[in-house]
Amino acid sequence: MSRLLLVTRNAALAMALASEPYELVVLRPDAADEWRAGLAVADAAILDVGDPVAVEAVLQGLQGDGLTLPVIVATDGEALWDRVRLLRLSGVTFLQLPLSKGALLTAVHDALGASTPAVAIGAPEADSIGTLLKGAREKQGWSLADVSRRTLILQATVGQIEDDDFSGCDDVEFARDLVRAIATALGLPLAPVVARFDASFAGAQRHSGRRPEPLTVAHPASASSPRQATPAEAPRPQQAPRKQAPAAKPVAALVSSAPAPRERPRRIFPTARAPRPAVPVAAPPLALDELLQRLLERSDQMAGVGETADVVLAESLDRSGGDAGCLILPDEQTWLVYASKGLSGAERRARLGEGHWLVRDVVLAGHAFMVTDSDIVRGRLADAPLAACRHIIGVPIARVAGLVLIGRDAPPFVKRDLEAVLGLCAEAARLLTTAVLVRRLARKLGEYRN
Repeated sequence: MSRLLLVTRNAALAMALASEPYELVVLRPDAADEWRAGLAVADAAILDVGDPVAVEAVLQGLQGDGLTLPVIVATDGEALWDRVRLLRLSGVTFLQLPLSKGALLTAVHDALGASTPAVAIGAPEADSIGTLLKGAREKQGWSLADVSRRTLILQATVGQIEDDDFSGCDDVEFARDLVRAIATALGLPLAPVVARFDASFAGAQRHSGRRPEPLTVAHPASASSPRQATPAEAPRPQQAPRKQAPAAKPVAALVSSAPAPRERPRRIFPTARAPRPAVPVAAPPLALDELLQRLLERSDQMAGVGETADVVLAESLDRSGGDAGCLILPDEQTWLVYASKGLSGAERRARLGEGHWLVRDVVLAGHAFMVTDSDIVRGRLADAPLAACRHIIGVPIARVAGLVLIGRDAPPFVKRDLEAVLGLCAEAARLLTTAVLVRRLARKLGEYRN
């Protein structure tokens, strides 16, 4: 059995791998000496450390020691990650946060050197990518609208993909991500689907003779395009054969639904795109006027904190089966309710300080909890929303120091309910981060309004 070292504070990542056939060792990033020692005896490692400087030092240390350990590095939008990528170390794969379970398992599977077995997915080998996806959708009994709702891709775009119509696309990587999102929602294995796409896309572009029309993707108030995290462009040299690992299990993609009236199409493929350089080079900082112009051009993609919180809470309630719930976020040094369902007026006006148990021991400590009878912690829940509910789930959202609370009187919550909310919060963290940054920017610019 392969030994997999996971360095993270994200409980959802650990839960995603817990049921897989690996010997999993989970350590926190602040236990630096332990996880650096663990790298020497692991077959592969996942570093969700959040510190590009520390990761750079570790990777250079591995290179200096002559270790060829496959390493998967979780990155965010910080510019210093570009410097780490420029090291171009063999055996290192970069995945962009937030990570889906499907993308994570595929990366682990590839890192351990296992080949993906052929999997029958209900379509002949000669079928195109569109025919393959359409057949899988019909086998599930789903309509185009069902796929659109689960992936946030407009129904018309899903139809174009099923018709193998990529004539409006000159961005192969983005089109591939759309296909991956649809395949993940349908529960298909990604490796053969992506391989089929590469062949279909090349044929569609070669044989198309009409003027390209852009495909469109749904733009709900809080959602970004349904991109899955992808490895870095640099190919990794052939690894020595390793013990075969089982194929990754596909999982459903993140589903976020926004009110229909706010849904609007936008272009997803530029009319012209410069070729990607062979070696990534960090772009020079933008001048202030250029930066502001780019922000203005993308302003229709921005969403407020309240709108985003409403979407995340609605999906949390749907996945967990809760009767009531709220999403709490910090504003300065106070945690406020930004989205709610089934709360009283007093609960919606709740204000929690840093000393409250929910903030101190759940949000800031990064500990999710589930109680089957709130009488156990009723004293700790004083002045908090849902304190009167008998059964409660609480899941922190680390990147924004937020908290999702879900409650119901019966039946008790089970582990599956908690895992469903954990996974959703991990996926939605980036959406909420963007909304919080938009709020901060709006407040900073308020004095220049006139």
